[in-house]
Amino acid sequence: MLSPYQKNEIMLAENEGLTRSAMDVFKNLHAGNTLRAYESDFRDFSKYLDSIGKHPEDVTGTTIINYLDSLKEKGRKYSTIQRRLVAIRAVYKEYGQMMEQEAQARGNKDFVYHNPASTDRVKGWMKALRKTIGIAQKQKRPATKRIMNAFLSEMEGDRLIDIRNRALLVIGYAGAFRRSELAALNVEDIERDNEGIYIIVRKGKTDQEGQGLKKFIYYGERASQCPVRLLDAWLRAAGITEGAVFRQVNKGGRVGNRMSDKAIYNVVKDAAEKAGFDKSEFGGHSLRAGIITQLADDGVEERDIMRHSGHKSIAIMRRYIREVDIKKKSPTRGIL
Repeated sequence: MLSPYQKNEIMLAENEGLTRSAMDVFKNLHAGNTLRAYESDFRDFSKYLDSIGKHPEDVTGTTIINYLDSLKEKGRKYSTIQRRLVAIRAVYKEYGQMMEQEAQARGNKDFVYHNPASTDRVKGWMKALRKTIGIAQKQKRPATKRIMNAFLSEMEGDRLIDIRNRALLVIGYAGAFRRSELAALNVEDIERDNEGIYIIVRKGKTDQEGQGLKKFIYYGERASQCPVRLLDAWLRAAGITEGAVFRQVNKGGRVGNRMSDKAIYNVVKDAAEKAGFDKSEFGGHSLRAGIITQLADDGVEERDIMRHSGHKSIAIMRRYIREVDIKKKSPTRGIL
């Protein structure tokens, strides 16, 4: 039994005459990570349907509410449950368009498909869920300068994987990179300068059209913590002269293909654990959050932080600064 998502792909390719290559371009109307998230989330919903013996075509609003409630019972956050619903709604929206086109082709011009994920009952349940479990999200802990120093102090070693991980952490931190940007980084994106390196982000979360963003990273004072020297050490040791910068390293020390953003996430968590921190508090975003928080604490102007981080929204960037201000302006220093 094909899922509505798969059926819609086949229908679009056949009825509109699109090639598979053309379909891939059309998909880019959604951000790449967003589309992958939709597929992953709907796959989880499909497993639920299998467990209760229901076909995707027979889903109702009640089915969806029961699925979302099962996520609540598993302790999932509101943001996760909401994302799953968004994915389900998007898939059934496309499925509905397919059904309406098929009905019109048969001469039934009055047929209207009603998306089971968009009913008033589903919307009402989600509204009530907000009040039931709350919507606050626990942000990953920023890996500020002090924490980064702790990470690096516990990552000594001359194994290839150690050399890679040190470079990955300091470049991710110094460049305020998202983990997807780190994963996508190529040697061709690096330009040399007497005082450091330029790195070009070809395509980012807020730059889906690929206009690009150029960042500059200075040499560090100490070689053991210098982003440029550590990056060069990795490239030399791995023999990388072109293509992906950060690559897999197997247990035998063999260099493989490009790292995934999930693998980068795991490197950060492992570094936190080795340094004695609770690894559940850290993730791939900790590097980006860390440098932004540190720059704000150091008094760097907002516009300069945003230029380096690539933030389009000052409201989003100020989340980091707000945490710094709360600490700095707290009147409790020395009260006991």
